[in-house]
Amino acid sequence: MISKLGSLDSFCFSMIACGVNDIYDILAREGHYKKIMYVEVDVGEIFFEEIYHLNGKSIDKGLIFKPDITKDFVIILGSGRDFLESLSKRLSYHIGINFILMELNTEKSDNKKNGFTIYDGITSKKVREVASFENSFGKMKFTEAGEPMYFENPEYYKREKAADKINKEIILEYVNKIGVDIGNDKIFETSKKCIFIDQEE
Repeated sequence: MISKLGSLDSFCFSMIACGVNDIYDILAREGHYKKIMYVEVDVGEIFFEEIYHLNGKSIDKGLIFKPDITKDFVIILGSGRDFLESLSKRLSYHIGINFILMELNTEKSDNKKNGFTIYDGITSKKVREVASFENSFGKMKFTEAGEPMYFENPEYYKREKAADKINKEIILEYVNKIGVDIGNDKIFETSKKCIFIDQEE
C-alpha cells in the first residue's frame, strides 16, 4: 500500500548523503534563514500542516530529517521546487557531495513534470537529468542528459509517449532502489532531531 506522502498528486523533495547535525551546523553558521529550529518533531504532522499547502507560494519553509528506515540519505522537504533547489545547492556545496532533486506529479496535478536531477556538490552543475514535462504549447516532451545511473531502467525511455518514459511510479521505483522508500509511511519516523526552517513572518 502506498504511503500518504507517495499518494500526493504533486510534491518534490531532495536527498543528500550526510548527517542532520552537519546540515544544522552549516545553516547556523551561514545565517541565511531567519528562523531555524533543531528539534524533535512529528515529521509527518509538520509537513502536512505547515509546509505542503504552501507549494507554489513565495513562503520558504523546509524540513530536513533522517528517516530511521534509510541508511545513508537525509530527506529535505520544502514549500516548493525553487526553495528546495536553492537550499540543497548551498548544502551540497558546503559538504562537497552531490544531491538528488525529485519531482513527482500525477495527471491530476497542474504541474505535469516528472523527473529527477542530480547536481554536482562543488560546481552545482547538473550531472544527470531525466524528465517529462509539458511545454508552453501544452505538448508533453522528454529530456535526458548525462550518463544513466545504477538505479535507472533505460528501457522505460524507449516508450512512445513522453509522459510514459518517466512518471511518478517510475520515480518511486528509482527512489526505492536508492534506498529511500517513499512508499512506506515509516519514512516519517525518525529517532533523531530534525531541522525546521520557517521564513514566514
